[in-house]
Amino acid sequence: MEFSAFRGVFAGIGLLAAGTWASAAGVLELPSEAGESGIGLIAGWHCTAQTIEIQVDQGPLIKAGSGTLRPDTASTCGHANTGFGLTYNYNVHAPGQHTVSAYADGVLFARRYLTTFTYGVEYLQGAPQAAFLVPDFPKRGISTLVAWSEAKQNFSILQIQPSATTAARPNGTWHGSARTSAIEPACYGLEVPFDPSAFSEAAATASIIIDADDAVDLTLETRSGTCRLRGPLGGSSYVWHFMADLSSSNLSCLGVPNNESWSHVSALIVGAPAVTPTLGNDLMVSVTIRAYVQAQAGSCEQRQWIAMHGAREPR
Repeated sequence: MEFSAFRGVFAGIGLLAAGTWASAAGVLELPSEAGESGIGLIAGWHCTAQTIEIQVDQGPLIKAGSGTLRPDTASTCGHANTGFGLTYNYNVHAPGQHTVSAYADGVLFARRYLTTFTYGVEYLQGAPQAAFLVPDFPKRGISTLVAWSEAKQNFSILQIQPSATTAARPNGTWHGSARTSAIEPACYGLEVPFDPSAFSEAAATASIIIDADDAVDLTLETRSGTCRLRGPLGGSSYVWHFMADLSSSNLSCLGVPNNESWSHVSALIVGAPAVTPTLGNDLMVSVTIRAYVQAQAGSCEQRQWIAMHGAREPR
């Protein structure tokens, strides 16, 4: 099997692993411990092996192609014919935790622990030819269009294009209502209470500024007071988020007046104000603030949330 087409990928990964080369005869570079899905590559390099075999979990040993050209390993191994690779379908396993082990001439030299994701079948056929835009990736101003590839059992890059302009940002003043929760224990994953008695609702106004340097200035006025949060922009077009810089934020609309009582505060802004009108031709935006109080010894962290939904014009 010829893997020279992946030489550039291997070289980049190999350089990241350079610190381990002095003590290792070989390295397993792929799969990624972050997670794998579909049909992927199990690959790396080894200085001296005549045979490389791969084992997934407690399955059989599978011989990999080996001896392919890896110039980036020549200074470590004394030669460049060190690469190995095996095309592998991760869909044959149930989704969850798995182990990939690499053997050189029958001796284990590397092991990876990873999580796999599948659609529940070994080979998904006849799926819709879906394509999705990933805004502002790999950097702000550039977006990537990905599409399903049956051959790869995964998504592939279809097109790379300029992102939507910053005119889509929800800058301006928004009028609506906000629901504010009580301060409650954050011991469990439930974020929003369903019982109306668990929150209060009142008129609110949000002022949003996302500047050219991707800094966010959010002011939320409620009957309880005014919160002003500042922080660096995260997310992408139509879904923006940031962690508030507590040293330059005012949190008086929340239940704990002293900023030092909060361990961290995050904000989420969702909307397409320059593109998508809602029913009645109103342009809408939603703002959610989640604040967490530092946990005391032996107790749960405390939290509070405010969720605001507003339009350009007061109703």
